[in-house]
Amino acid sequence: MGEQELGNTIHREIKNLPTKAFISVKEAKLSDGGEYTLLLRNPGGEKSVKVNVMVLDKPGEPQGPVNVTGIMKDRCCISWKAPLQDGGSKISHYIVERRETSRLVWTVIDPKVESTCLKVTKLLEGDEYIFRIRAVNQFGVGAPLESAPVLIKDPYLPPEAPKALEVSDIKKDSMLLTWEAPSEDGGSPITGYIIEKHDKEGVRWTRCNRATVTDLTFRVTGLLESHIYEFRVAAENAIGVGEASSPTVFFRAVDPVFKPGPPHHPRVLDTSKSSVLLSWGKPACDGGCEIQAYIVECCTTTAPVEPAPEAPAEEAAAPEAPVEEWVMCTPPAGIKHKKYEVTNLKENQAYKFRVCAVNKVGVGEAADVSGVIVAQDKVEEPDLDIDPELRNIVSIKAGASLRLFIPIKGRPTPTVKWGKDESPLKETAQVEITSSYTSLVIDKMSRNDSGKYSITVENASGTKSAYIVVRVLDTPSAPINLKVQEITNQSVTLAWEPPLLDGGSKIKNYIVEKRESTRKTYAAVVTNCHALSWKVEPLQEGCSAYVKGYIVEMREYTPIPEETEEAEVAPAVEPVVEKEWSMCTPPTGIQATKLTITDLKEGGEYQFRVCAINSEGVGEAANVHGTVVTSSRAEAPEMELDAELRKVVSVRAGGTLRLFVTIRGRPEPTVKWEKKRDTNSQEWQMAAGNVARTAFKAGRLTHGAEYQFRIYAVNRYGKSTYLDSPGITAQYNFKLPGPPSTPIVKLATKSFMIVTWNEPVNDGGSPVLGYHLERKERTSILWTKMNRGMLKNTEYKVSGVDEGMMYEYRVYAENIAGIGKCSKACEAVAARDPCDPPGMPVVTAVTRSSVSLSWDKPEYDGGAKVSGYVIERRDLPEGRWTRCNFTNVAETHYDATGLTENSQYDFRVIAKNAAGLFSEPSDNTGPITVKDDVDPPRIMMDVKYRETVKVKAGETLRISADLAGRPAPVVSWTKDGKEIELRARIQIVSTDTSTAIVVKDCIRRDSGQYVLTLQNIAGTVTMPINCVVMDKPGPCAGPLQITGLTAEACTLSWGPPQEAGGAEITHYVVERRETSRLAWTLIKGDITKTFYKVKGLLKGEEYVFRVLAVSKHGSGEPLESEIVKITDPFTIPTAPMSVDVTDITGDTMTLTWCKPAADGGSAVIGYVIERREKTGMRWPVKLKVVDSTKTSITLGWSKPEWDGGSEVISYMVEKRVGEDEDWIMVTSKGEVKTTEYTVHDLKPDTDYFFRVSAVNCAGRGEPLELTEPVQAKDILGKSLWIYLTPL
Repeated sequence: MGEQELGNTIHREIKNLPTKAFISVKEAKLSDGGEYTLLLRNPGGEKSVKVNVMVLDKPGEPQGPVNVTGIMKDRCCISWKAPLQDGGSKISHYIVERRETSRLVWTVIDPKVESTCLKVTKLLEGDEYIFRIRAVNQFGVGAPLESAPVLIKDPYLPPEAPKALEVSDIKKDSMLLTWEAPSEDGGSPITGYIIEKHDKEGVRWTRCNRATVTDLTFRVTGLLESHIYEFRVAAENAIGVGEASSPTVFFRAVDPVFKPGPPHHPRVLDTSKSSVLLSWGKPACDGGCEIQAYIVECCTTTAPVEPAPEAPAEEAAAPEAPVEEWVMCTPPAGIKHKKYEVTNLKENQAYKFRVCAVNKVGVGEAADVSGVIVAQDKVEEPDLDIDPELRNIVSIKAGASLRLFIPIKGRPTPTVKWGKDESPLKETAQVEITSSYTSLVIDKMSRNDSGKYSITVENASGTKSAYIVVRVLDTPSAPINLKVQEITNQSVTLAWEPPLLDGGSKIKNYIVEKRESTRKTYAAVVTNCHALSWKVEPLQEGCSAYVKGYIVEMREYTPIPEETEEAEVAPAVEPVVEKEWSMCTPPTGIQATKLTITDLKEGGEYQFRVCAINSEGVGEAANVHGTVVTSSRAEAPEMELDAELRKVVSVRAGGTLRLFVTIRGRPEPTVKWEKKRDTNSQEWQMAAGNVARTAFKAGRLTHGAEYQFRIYAVNRYGKSTYLDSPGITAQYNFKLPGPPSTPIVKLATKSFMIVTWNEPVNDGGSPVLGYHLERKERTSILWTKMNRGMLKNTEYKVSGVDEGMMYEYRVYAENIAGIGKCSKACEAVAARDPCDPPGMPVVTAVTRSSVSLSWDKPEYDGGAKVSGYVIERRDLPEGRWTRCNFTNVAETHYDATGLTENSQYDFRVIAKNAAGLFSEPSDNTGPITVKDDVDPPRIMMDVKYRETVKVKAGETLRISADLAGRPAPVVSWTKDGKEIELRARIQIVSTDTSTAIVVKDCIRRDSGQYVLTLQNIAGTVTMPINCVVMDKPGPCAGPLQITGLTAEACTLSWGPPQEAGGAEITHYVVERRETSRLAWTLIKGDITKTFYKVKGLLKGEEYVFRVLAVSKHGSGEPLESEIVKITDPFTIPTAPMSVDVTDITGDTMTLTWCKPAADGGSAVIGYVIERREKTGMRWPVKLKVVDSTKTSITLGWSKPEWDGGSEVISYMVEKRVGEDEDWIMVTSKGEVKTTEYTVHDLKPDTDYFFRVSAVNCAGRGEPLELTEPVQAKDILGKSLWIYLTPL
């Protein structure tokens, strides 16, 4: 448990016997669970075993902290994490409680919360709460997790104060206030404003408005004359009233008695060669009343000024004449706005301007426009302000409207030209052009509208163009160049080219259809063709082709004039220029036999020809006789007045006057209507000036007055003679309305009824204002009124009925004259729930004399069991409904017999319950022809199944389809070409009209292609559906290969997983473990390739490696390797051969030998020579450097020849750095038990000395030391041997 040694405690007892060891924990708690390790050790070694202990108990506390979000004035959301310790049982739910910080009692919010979050409602604003959560499993309720105190308050604030409060239109009893909305509304929309006033003689602020004020203006009334007031305004939202604005200055409530002051800062906004645009502000003093108008005046200098835009104003304004004559530019009454354009000025003439304000007292002081203004055009290059979104590709769905809005600039106003793909726009395009913007609107976009739209603005200063690429998302256009490549007696090979327009998306596949020339319907040959050709087979020999369209072509006819100077006789044949034929129709032709050709030149001479096309290709052309000259026919406008309109036409006041007049003319004339107010007067008034139709509604007529109307037809060639109508008297005469129709109970239930009726036939001459509904029980004579106010509609829901009671209803109509007579009472209707109609009958079989039907039961039986059904039929097209069954039909299917062959019928079903109530009829089946009919099977599926169906692991996959075909087709499902094996998790549900496959708790191997096959005697049809289960990836493709094995590294390689889980593999995780351990160690967690070199391994250790693929759905299943032992790929060389002693002297001997037979895979780098006395028994003990890297040195040695009488149990390794005299112990006690050890963490280019000592039960023996220093460096796997001598 946590790698700590355990001892005896009050609750824990440990006993160790010679043959047994046990531990006993009394009153176990959750904290006593975990991994226990039993370690056995003696001089012969160690042995350990691990035991996992799970304590079954209540769960621990959930993981914190408790996150509180979404705090509002009465609610918030809390969330937490599941407890780390579940007590050995799944957490079933959580208990959530709360308490106010001012109280000690906890209140349960929800005793059964299954998720780790909860929305808490019904909290008190301003209170501080603490929440706690407890987990629950089958053993009980766990410890609680408490949140920090949370203050419940609304996140929104009251609005800020309104701005720019102004007072105007001051009178003796009222003043007009205006203001601007606050810059911040506190997060909640402003619902209104509160206006307050303060009398200077008083001390309190009083509210001015009783009702809510939503506008930014308000007139304060009820003021006392000559009293002085100040005002303030506060905004209000759902939170409350915000801060009030700063008070205004004091205003005296008196009528104005003086003229206004000069307008504020008059200035020039724009100039042209004939106009100047001026602007100014409101006067600082309005004279105590509202400014009624403004007057603009101008005067000229004595001499024109040459155009010099940069000349100082003082030079241009120097007048030569001593007297200035000011001329009024505005109408005498002035203008209301604070902006005015002075027109009809002389080009390059210098002018002075001034502005005066006018109130009810008179004209105020004038304010001069600074300097002298010259009437001349400002020059500015055209520019387009294109939105950044329009600079990208604009995608729009087919059928939607394209709206391009582009602001434009330029002086003078530039001309705007729109185009598409360097050609004019189509006629339906709507272009709007103003001085500041242009817009293009194209309704009902189609695939042909895709392309590059250009806009060009041009004025005298230059030209600016821009392009906007529009892509219409639509179905692709028809493929082009459909050709028949090969025809045999049983097949036809077709070839085609991709469509010119792909609808904004890549072409997925093609659908090939065929039909015989004697039939009108097409049948699918293939629905998933990915090539540009297809062989259609089998076909019936001898079938003929059909004309599927026409192609119309034209060419311009241009005579060549003779060049003779004085030709007296014209040539017999006029030479012409032979131009190429151009196609007027799409390449695929048109189906109609009539075509209107537009965009021809007026006065042009053309020739036309027509070709028919069928599946074999384009046929021979037929020329239209002669040439055709385009010209416009002009017809003067005419009109015809109906005989009824030549009499006096009477119309009721408030009614609608409609006059229909037939007009003619080419081009289509415009219409103007004129109205004569009085037949005794000769003054005509314009009623309408641009009427497009031949009918006109005249409004605002005076009751009792007689009118006469005059009509003109107008086109571009002029105005027709007028046509006068007879006198028409506007009058009304109304009476009480007649009775409405008998009411009908549209719906009756046990708790309410819906009653409907129709308007009265006679409304008494005045529109019906409303209705009154009365009700009585069938056994009563007392009628009771149902509605309090007048009913505006002809339908009313009556509540408060008693179940089972019979009721009758009647209705009154009311107009402006009063309430009319009541309608007839309807038949008594019982207050019972109705029975729902059955499902729409489905035709399951048809013969030459019968039709088999089936239907679904009603969803609701009206409170009584459905006892039977009535089946009705009618002959089409105009037959009446007649009953088919004369005995009760209790089942939901029926065979209608005795029908006439080749006749058409319609069927419906009515349900009857045990209470004797009949339902409404079901939906009709539609026309059914009675004949022996065989239809091939058809599959109707949702369009979403055309794409790859994706479902998350653990969820349910459902693929459903509707079926059709006679006889009913046989249904079969396959997956990846194999029949699906039904299990408890996989079900297939099929009926005569539908089928569905349901896969519950989807797993990764449920991905694949599901194929639905239908088959009957008429044929076979299949429908593939691709499905991907979104899950963690599967194991990587094995085996996990290990190559490049060295003493401390190896290379792993693997393949990507075959089951990716519906997502891209982002990376791989590689782990390892020693065979002596159970825990896995992460090597690297972000590998993007399928191979990796593992370093830092220990020589001689046995390892197992595993690889896991990772996607966005998580880590997949691991792929494990075989056990591999880390060893050096090289071995020691064999012994040298043929050792011989030559050249012997008194103190030397010369040795010779031959190379060893095998070098161990690495070149021999040297030899070790040993000697011993003839009487000696031992060779010197040797120590070698087995391997070396930049940071480590591996030492090897042999066992001591004498072990001191006790077995050597370990070795101790020491090191010394350079010239240091101190030895440093490298190994720990008992660590090294073999004759090899690697010293790590060494520094390169540093001299090291090493020595090794053997240890037995008596202690440490004499050490052996390296005689030469060694440096840590890469020696590429070669071995270095060094002699050691005893110290």
